[in-house]
Amino acid sequence: MKNKILILCLSLITFVFAGCSENNDGPTVTPPSWKGFNYVVKRAVQDGQSGESEQIERAPLLPGDDIKVYAVRKNAGDKVGQISGTIYLRYTLYPENGDVITGTIDKPVTSLANESYNGWEDPYATFTLPYTDQPYEYFRVEVACQFYFKAFGNQNSLVDYSDQTYHEEPYIGSIFTDYANFHPMNGGSANSGNEAGELKYHTIHYYRK
Repeated sequence: MKNKILILCLSLITFVFAGCSENNDGPTVTPPSWKGFNYVVKRAVQDGQSGESEQIERAPLLPGDDIKVYAVRKNAGDKVGQISGTIYLRYTLYPENGDVITGTIDKPVTSLANESYNGWEDPYATFTLPYTDQPYEYFRVEVACQFYFKAFGNQNSLVDYSDQTYHEEPYIGSIFTDYANFHPMNGGSANSGNEAGELKYHTIHYYRK
């Protein structure tokens, strides 16, 4: 009888300790890592029907093009929410005659969601480049970004920092998660780097006559 009581007490103690251990452990949170930028160009289909178009990955850019710029992750992260923020496009065009055409376009990103915390698709934004019908001798297009994302850990969560990739071929440029300020409950941010206190731009197209 004493043995049965002892076994029952030990089982109860084991159950209580297991429950406490489970309650004190939080889910591991993994911030996203990145491959860089990519883009597609919307063009009319050659010899196609009126209004028919196709998307061409990394086609040489022309003034007036409609383009979609993606920020491509290597690791989507774990227990990380939807990405918000902005993609910036900077363009510089030198006509053979006339003034230089330069400017910056900023667009909020779209990050399509599903029902899980880990199913958000890579963020993107769409742009229309400025048009000119004049001959030009130089055309450069650059991209930068600033992103924010939530995290869904708790006060006991650990953070997995093992993958800190910011560039991978054949993608363009770099995107850096701010690991120093990432928090498993508050989330964090990422951007295209800093240069002289400003967001760093990465060239996605360059043409010189």
